[in-house]
Amino acid sequence: AGLHQAAYSRRRSADRVLEDAARLFEKLRSQRLQKSLRCGLYQLANAGYRDGWKVTDEGYRRLKELVPKYIEPEERQWNGDIYLVMFDIPENLKRSRQKLRNTLSDIGFRMIQESVWMGFFDPTDLLEDDLRIWEIDEFVLITKATPPLGQAGLKTFVRQAFRLDNFNLRYEAFLKNVQEQRRQPSELALMYLSILKSDPKLPPSLLPADWLGDRAFLTYRDEVIKKLPHQYGDFVSAVGLI
Repeated sequence: AGLHQAAYSRRRSADRVLEDAARLFEKLRSQRLQKSLRCGLYQLANAGYRDGWKVTDEGYRRLKELVPKYIEPEERQWNGDIYLVMFDIPENLKRSRQKLRNTLSDIGFRMIQESVWMGFFDPTDLLEDDLRIWEIDEFVLITKATPPLGQAGLKTFVRQAFRLDNFNLRYEAFLKNVQEQRRQPSELALMYLSILKSDPKLPPSLLPADWLGDRAFLTYRDEVIKKLPHQYGDFVSAVGLI
């Protein structure tokens, strides 16, 4: 569960943050905008505000929660159990129900039928406090089970339930765009991170042989990051995204 806590991202404004960051770092390549930014900070300093602006530790902590992070294959090992989250939440608590669905999606669970979500780690510690705050803890059941299907059958089921073919197509498009070099590095970074944000980050033993997620990360790390404006590269390093 600790691994997924590191990857856990509340959805609040992640999409907007990623889009704004990409536009900002691209615009910062403009010398005029950089000069304007420096001028603005200088004026604030002259007005008595502290000079030497930087993102605080708390700021970086919040950024880490918002920006998706790749998880190494060896950190995604699986003990063979599956976990089901089942719920029957009254209509007057539909906002809490949607929050639960969003959170389950964020931590890598997927809906396999109405109000039944499946994942491959125990989500109890992650969900316990939120369920109580949202006042739906009495309507949610978390249970562990051993997969009834053989390994081949389970992988086929997971491929369909977690829409892995769709992710592969998106990763393939990203790799093709990098190879063709028809997009700006900031656009490629946003393209990759938008896929990674919704990638369930499954254990390697459950992924198909043609899975492209790990190859896409290596391409992002080795061929995209180094071409980004230095402001973005500094940000990526500071929040530990690579």
